[in-house]
Amino acid sequence: MFRGLVVVALATLFYVFSFTLRIMPSAMTHQIMSTLHIEAQLLGILVGMMYTGYTLMQIPVGLLFDRFSSRKILTLAAFFCSTGSVLLGATNHYWVSLLGSLIMGMSEAFGFVGVLVLSARWFPAKYFALIVGIVQMMGAIGAILGEGPIALLVTHHGWHQTVLSMATFGYVVTLMVWLFVRDKTSNHTNHSHSSANRLTEWQRLKLVSHNSQTWWLALYSFCIWAPVLILAGLWLVPFLMVLYQTSNTVAASASSWVWVGIGLGSPLFGWWSNLIGRRCMPLAVSAVLSLVGSLIIIYGGTLSWPLMCLVLFIFGLGASGQALSFGVVQDNNAPHVAGTAVGINNMAVVFGGVLLQPLIGILLHLQWGGSVYNGVPVYTVSDYQHALIVAPLCGLIALVISLFLLKETHCQPIHEQRP
Repeated sequence: MFRGLVVVALATLFYVFSFTLRIMPSAMTHQIMSTLHIEAQLLGILVGMMYTGYTLMQIPVGLLFDRFSSRKILTLAAFFCSTGSVLLGATNHYWVSLLGSLIMGMSEAFGFVGVLVLSARWFPAKYFALIVGIVQMMGAIGAILGEGPIALLVTHHGWHQTVLSMATFGYVVTLMVWLFVRDKTSNHTNHSHSSANRLTEWQRLKLVSHNSQTWWLALYSFCIWAPVLILAGLWLVPFLMVLYQTSNTVAASASSWVWVGIGLGSPLFGWWSNLIGRRCMPLAVSAVLSLVGSLIIIYGGTLSWPLMCLVLFIFGLGASGQALSFGVVQDNNAPHVAGTAVGINNMAVVFGGVLLQPLIGILLHLQWGGSVYNGVPVYTVSDYQHALIVAPLCGLIALVISLFLLKETHCQPIHEQRP
């Protein structure tokens, strides 16, 4: 048990590191735009490139974890993630930064799936939803680090030096993963791996994709997490800066409340789901909180600062249902295709970044009145409100799916349920 905790903890450390990198651009939007001489749509493409790499790798990641050593896979992922950070942090050229962002995204794809796969191999299935919640909580801590603390570092040391410092830490994580991460060797694990190895990659994909619940869960996961990517992932900090006429550091600190909500809500929703023996009700509650929270954030006006932070927390609490979706994925798929199934669901989770980050940038640019300050385009509150309507629409779709299209598993894997 102790060895399993160490292995999963180190895999989680890489996940936290990668999550910090993914959220980090939201704390330096103006600095990046000024240095690279770009506008909102190109910033959206730059950040979207990270999510593109992340999304493209999700199914390959699942297949790789189902077949090869987790130690080797995670070590290479951590190394290339750090190297991509070096490319991003050491250049003033937009196209080089795009390449660095793409490499970072492709490497970060191994973080979350790696933790889930190792958790499934080292711990009993009944703990999986709770473990996912705890891991998501740790990811939220990484996101919090990527907001306020990163904004402070950027203020005092500049965004280039901040990104390069993160890359250095990433190389330390790479070494630790290589030294200590191992797959569990047991009769059960060996049987699971032998079952996986008898299947080709195409057969595993076919087995998972023929399950209709795979796709409804994927769409739910996309819609419940897309508002987080849209807001806390990039556009919330500049929106709050304009709405409250406040600084980058203060707005980034407020944005961190979204991740506090996600961090606390992820294990809470897993615990609640296991307690009541149901999946769909918690998923629906999650969607309601996300929908209402996003509407108030975007269209509620200048609420008092403590009240806005509370709403941001509730919004994050709602988005944490995303973690529970992986428990439902585990319920609906056999163990020897778990990596593939998780990869597909995680691909859906982050596809919002690929599709919607550039879209929001384009919508903002279409609303832009042409004002510029210090070489950076100035967007109004109204510009943001028109562009960010996408967030509550996603929450509404997630609610419909959870109420009418997902089948209740009662927290039991389908291969263990009695007919």
